[in-house]
Amino acid sequence: LTLTYQFQHLFDIQHNDYGYSVSQQEIPVTEVLIKNIKRPNIKRVVVRPSYNWSKTKEDDVHRNVTDPCVLDPLKDDCALGLTGFIDKPLTIENARLCDGKLNPHLGANSEVLCPQDPTCKKCKFKYIQRNEKLRAAFLSTSKERKNRLARWFPVSNNTNSRTVIVCSVNYGQLYLFLNWACSCLANGVFDPREYVWMVPTDNETYDTLNNLGFHVEPLDWKVKDINISATYGGGSNVGSHPTINNLISHAACFAVYMGYHTLMMDVDLVFLKNPFPYLEKALIRRDFLGMYAPRNDMYGFVNAGFMYFNPTAKTKLLVKSYENLSILKSNSDQQLWNTVFRHNLLQQIEYRILPRALFFPLWKSTNKYGYHRNKTYVLHTISGHKAPRLAEHGHWYLDSKCPFFDKAAEDVALRRNLIQPKSK
Repeated sequence: LTLTYQFQHLFDIQHNDYGYSVSQQEIPVTEVLIKNIKRPNIKRVVVRPSYNWSKTKEDDVHRNVTDPCVLDPLKDDCALGLTGFIDKPLTIENARLCDGKLNPHLGANSEVLCPQDPTCKKCKFKYIQRNEKLRAAFLSTSKERKNRLARWFPVSNNTNSRTVIVCSVNYGQLYLFLNWACSCLANGVFDPREYVWMVPTDNETYDTLNNLGFHVEPLDWKVKDINISATYGGGSNVGSHPTINNLISHAACFAVYMGYHTLMMDVDLVFLKNPFPYLEKALIRRDFLGMYAPRNDMYGFVNAGFMYFNPTAKTKLLVKSYENLSILKSNSDQQLWNTVFRHNLLQQIEYRILPRALFFPLWKSTNKYGYHRNKTYVLHTISGHKAPRLAEHGHWYLDSKCPFFDKAAEDVALRRNLIQPKSK
């Protein structure tokens, strides 16, 4: 038999209060011609629809349905629990990060390499002591911090969240943060003081940023036996940098648990355009977004210097798990972040890596990988020689014309050859 379908009429669609349905009129929706080769007679078959079309998310929006649990019944706080996901944050005991069978070691330089102990504790004892002291000290002032953030970043009645940028620097890195702030003004992005929650590590940084009008975390958490150097030599994951990165992760975790959309950000970036309209759309039904890192080893594909978190139930468990596990870290937060969200118990974490052309990791050149001055949102310098490379590509904004210029911070960077003297 040869079957030929001729669609003579469209479905007669009617809209009712419950969505879309097909009319029960006996209209000839589809005519099926069945032709028998031996007997060339034609038999007409009228097909009558007996099913309903379900409405889509776009239909709900069109009909002003705003209940998030109608739009997405599997939304974290709508579903009947997170099926197949942890219900408590991971700890160093049950995460077993140094169990090579659970977490393959992609390269020898690993934050989670300890053959004699799957929990890593035997190999990481000195780091556990140092990092746990910092975490306990930061969390000891949580009550006051919660009140401050609610006052600094109030949430309006018609929204359930807002975006906060979390950063941390010592005085030696301050020139990089101020250059980022100047890039926001020079490129007409926004006033950075509306977004930034800065966690400084020393009094000089606190005083400078507080005088410039930023929301600056007090140093009440910094007890005497926590030593964080105020100097910066220009490298990554050396000196005080690993400790500062731990501090950023604690602050980001705190902001996420308060319900803020949280951008955990390094300070060696410039903003060319406002990234948040793009990021907020891309974050829908995802737990976090991350900038691309061109690595295929333990450092992973997500650059931990630019991660945008959606305060979902899964995200809160993720960031708290990282905070618990960060006490194992020696140097690289990027290794640890990529290890944690690849963990077999966190497989339902939904994330995407941001397009390289729009969120550009600057290594040596902007001639490859799609960078475009009028299209790229964020430029992020990786590795060393940060200020000279930004200046080379026309993105050094820290000068006396910028309201955030600070001569003392610039002088510190000049003395350490971190920025080039201005030509006369």
